[in-house]
Parts: sequence; C-alpha cells; structure tokens
Amino acid sequence: MTATTSTVGPASPLSAASLLKQIKDFGQRLATVASAPLRIVESEALVETVEDWSRVRSPSRARRRRAKHRQNIRLIEVPRRGALVVDGVAYMHPTEAAKLRRMTERRGK
Repeated sequence: MTATTSTVGPASPLSAASLLKQIKDFGQRLATVASAPLRIVESEALVETVEDWSRVRSPSRARRRRAKHRQNIRLIEVPRRGALVVDGVAYMHPTEAAKLRRMTERRGK
C-alpha cells in the first residue's frame, strides 16, 4: 500500500527569499499609506441597530418566548464604532470623529 499526498494551494511554493521580498514590499506600501494624511468625512448614516433589553424583566425567558410572543425589546440606533477607510478617506459618525479628534489633540500636547 502506498501513501499519496495532495497539495492544496499554489502549484509551486514560494521560496523564502521571494516571500521575504513580498513582505518587505507590503511593509513599505503600508508605511506610505500610514504616513499619508487621513481625510475624515462625517456621516450621520453610519449607525448600527442594536436591541435594548433593559425593559425586559427576565431576558432568558424572553429569549425562549421570543419566537411566538412579542417581548418588550426595543431597537435603538447607536453610532457605529470605528471608521470605514476607502482610498485615504475615513467615513465615520460625527461622535466617533469627535472622539478621534480629542484623542489626537491629547497626544499632540
């Protein structure tokens, strides 16, 4: 009985030298992007809808009964944390942009 091996992925593996070169090139590209100024665009539309369970007396029972019976759960919109970065432009909610500005002002002092 002979054992057979199969490879998954590219047909020819990368050599160590070419892999290191690719990592170095990626690091240089990342450094140039990181050093470029980031433009911030504020948008009120960047919100997430979350469930507010604070009005529910027994959350575990409400989860069980939720499929058949209406529960006292409220859907609220909260600002989306973080930013969507596309081509050097960061799209974020105004409250998150204000937090970012406060953090950068503190570090600048």
